[in-house]
Parts: sequence; structure tokens; C-alpha cells
Amino acid sequence: LQKVDGKPTVLDGPVDFTVARLREGALPGATPEQAVEFQRRVARLQRGVTGFNQATAALTKRLGYLAEALGKTPSSPDALDQEYRTIRLEIDELFAQMNGSPSKLAVSEPMRHTVVTRLGKVAAGTLYSTYGPTKTHREQIEIAEREFNALRERLNRVLSDKLPVFEQKLRDAGGPWSPGQLVPELRR
Repeated sequence: LQKVDGKPTVLDGPVDFTVARLREGALPGATPEQAVEFQRRVARLQRGVTGFNQATAALTKRLGYLAEALGKTPSSPDALDQEYRTIRLEIDELFAQMNGSPSKLAVSEPMRHTVVTRLGKVAAGTLYSTYGPTKTHREQIEIAEREFNALRERLNRVLSDKLPVFEQKLRDAGGPWSPGQLVPELRR
């Protein structure tokens, strides 16, 4: 494919070919199709973890704006402050359960396995292997997928339910607009 002035032109069509193994391995392993399917499974989980971490990073930034707005809201410290704190702590907990404790990571302190550590071991152990996944690799990705799904559901509940409710309460209390919210309507 070639692009000239933004217009793609096909230079040649597809060519069929067959890939053959150079040699048989010393140990029995997965078929090439099974190895590829497992690598695709790892890639799907990696994509999910990347999305989760990007979403928590964006949410952390948004919560910073909301903390500033909360400080400028003409009300006394009350349930809004506690609700903000609860959301903030939940996001921190979700991030730690996905990736590990940031403070322990900073000093290479041992910690319990997380989705990211399990995924890293599985990916590293199968990336250049033609034998396919071991029983341990399969067990670890099962655990990582199960934990990921539970964390993803919790994060999505914060994004779709808890955060919008909190933002509405903040607006109702007279809080200022903050990035990530819809532009407010003028009220008389």
C-alpha cells in the first residue's frame, strides 16, 4: 500500500505461502494454533489492563479537579467531603489491586501477586516460546482474567454511577464547573 497526497494505492495483491516447522521440539507442546490462540488471549488481557490503567489515570486527574471544586463549594465540610474521599480511596484501592502498591513498587518491596504481575509472568514465559503455555501459564491467566473482570466491573460502576451522582451533588451545592463535566446551563 502506498499513499500519495493522502490517497492509498495498492501496489500488489496478497501472496499465499506455507510456513513449515524447521524441527520438532524435544518435548511435546501445544500446536502452533494453540500457542497463537493463547498469545491472543494474553494480548486481549493486556489491552484490557492498558484501558483500565488509562481510565484510572484519567479519573485520578478528574478527581483532582473535583477536589479543587469541592474546596471552592460554598458549603461546610459535610457528606460531600466524605463521599469524595470514599471515591478517591476506592480508585486508589482498584489501582493497587490491579498493579500493586505504588509505595512498595517504588522500593521493590515484595507484595502479593496482582493482575499485572501475573500477566507479566505469563507474557514473558510464552512470548518467544513455540511450545505454548504450560499448566502454570494457563492457571495464572485464568486467575488474572477473573481478577481483571471483577476490578473492571468495580471501576465501571464508579465511572457510570458513583462519579456522576457525586458531580451532580457538587453542582447542586453550588460547586464550580470542573473539567470533565458538561458545560453548565445558566440558571436564574
